[in-house]
Amino acid sequence: MFGFVTSVADLLTPEEAAEVLEFGISRFELHIALEYGDGEWAEWLQPPENISDALTGFIWSALGSPDSAERWQATHCVRRLVEFSCSRELSSLLGWSQNGGVAAFGSHQFPFYRLHATLYLLIGLSRGAIDNPNPLLPHANVFVNIALISMPHVLIQRAAAALALLLLKTSSETYAPTVSEKLRRVGDSPFPVREVKDPDPTPISPTLFPAEDLVPDIYLAWDFDDYWFKNLANLFAVDREELIDSAKTIAVRDLGVGATDGHPRDGRKELWNSGSFGYWATSHDHGSYPRVDDYAFYYSYHAFFSIAARLLSNIPIIRRLGGYWEDHTDPWGEWLNRYWLTRSDGRWLSDRRDPTPLKRRHWLRDADRQDWLWGVTSEDFLDCVAVQTSLPNSLCVAGSWPDNDYSRVETIRVNSALVNRDTSNALANAMRTREHVYSCRLPSYRESDAETTQAPFQLTGWIVEPDGSETRLDAFDPHAREISYPPLGIGETFEELLDLKSDFEKRHWRKAGSGDVLIKSETWSDEKRWRRGEREEPFRHGVRVCASIALLKQLCIMTDKDLIIEVQIARREERSYSKNESNYSYVEPSFKVFVFSSDGMLKDAGKSHQLG
Repeated sequence: MFGFVTSVADLLTPEEAAEVLEFGISRFELHIALEYGDGEWAEWLQPPENISDALTGFIWSALGSPDSAERWQATHCVRRLVEFSCSRELSSLLGWSQNGGVAAFGSHQFPFYRLHATLYLLIGLSRGAIDNPNPLLPHANVFVNIALISMPHVLIQRAAAALALLLLKTSSETYAPTVSEKLRRVGDSPFPVREVKDPDPTPISPTLFPAEDLVPDIYLAWDFDDYWFKNLANLFAVDREELIDSAKTIAVRDLGVGATDGHPRDGRKELWNSGSFGYWATSHDHGSYPRVDDYAFYYSYHAFFSIAARLLSNIPIIRRLGGYWEDHTDPWGEWLNRYWLTRSDGRWLSDRRDPTPLKRRHWLRDADRQDWLWGVTSEDFLDCVAVQTSLPNSLCVAGSWPDNDYSRVETIRVNSALVNRDTSNALANAMRTREHVYSCRLPSYRESDAETTQAPFQLTGWIVEPDGSETRLDAFDPHAREISYPPLGIGETFEELLDLKSDFEKRHWRKAGSGDVLIKSETWSDEKRWRRGEREEPFRHGVRVCASIALLKQLCIMTDKDLIIEVQIARREERSYSKNESNYSYVEPSFKVFVFSSDGMLKDAGKSHQLG
């Protein structure tokens, strides 16, 4: 039936198409209840006549969507409007934000997440302004009002102030000096940090609201008491229960929650937790974020950050000294960064996501091999280190990535380090004959626990392997696909030694004044769980560093060392998707150790390969 419609649609005249549509709709009307959807037609369902207002109204509604992936899609749209200097649409979009409503693009039955929309609007505008701030200069006062006058909210005020200061860099006359100074202080405590030696100082009463105010009869979302307010209360050494009561007051007074709503019911929750959005899309715990925010999470989240702003302006921050409990040198900054974007430079995770490599492992063309699970050959290791690279005439010197054919998954790990020439073969042989693959490993840059400094067995790491960052506000950006960040890099000592300069993304390293890329760091992902109803299955993702053979030869010459490279290949079958009924137990990864020397020779235990 649908194929027939596709075939004949282009043959219909406008009048015939309207007649068929009217017939189809009239048939539906016989069976649809009056209260279904938005109910019967009403004037509020009339969209704006101006096309720019209609477009931006749709974007504004998506910015306030309960679905985090949908919010991020809209945020990317906002960024593009700024980058493309769409002044008319930006004016219209800011008009929607100041009005606060969503009109025909929302529903009278469910609340619109206005503060979500405001926060993500600012995130999108800020990212666009990094590359093209000029379209936002006429609206500079809007951001000042949000940062300095609107409802206290540490995230929204921080985003607005940062955007305003970005515009100030573009035009020094954007704001008066007194306003500029106030913007610089947004998000900073007006008090000196109070240092204490007691890990559990006696909590004080925050008294953010008059004591005689009745505490609303509502509940906050799951885990907010233990995993959100607990840390906030510790940051100021205040009573947690009083903070929770104050958050309920804010939810009622500023966010429109009914004072006696108890557990406000959201009629959309059953839909969100069905297969349409991925099962249990609203679930969250231990301070994590859900994929879809139900109403309780929405008002709890924004009440939480409003409380944080009020505490910041009224109570000094606590820093505990001494012992294992000693706090971060900047307790407030460390706490706040957990709830902001992953990157600290204003850019997004998606900016650093690389294309998934085009080169695939050869076994994918022969996936029916019965011995695949344990049939790793010597050529497989050489392929991983010398063929599966993204630079011409290069070697993979670090990385971890899986490849799969749906049910069969192969994970490749590559590590390298510098070792004395006189002892490189001895170390390689010791690694080759170890009992278990995980009983030793090569060090990363400045990893003191794994590096060896005693002559003649010096072993030096040169690849920077950053600790993985926590899940933050951009965790569900579908264009980031949960990539690993920060990516792998090169130790600064070796950058200086080899006279290398990287771009700001730490993606490419070149010689000063040269256009040739000598080192390339990649991070990629094809993760699809953000899609509605998408089930979890193996997907391609990974990190990798490739370096030109000529540069590696220079590295070995300048350090008077060899480069030892270990390649591990682990294979497994995803039994949920496998056609193979055999029940194989765990198969330990296979591994091979190579030694690369300054003459371009890559040697394993039995063969030598001349490279470069």
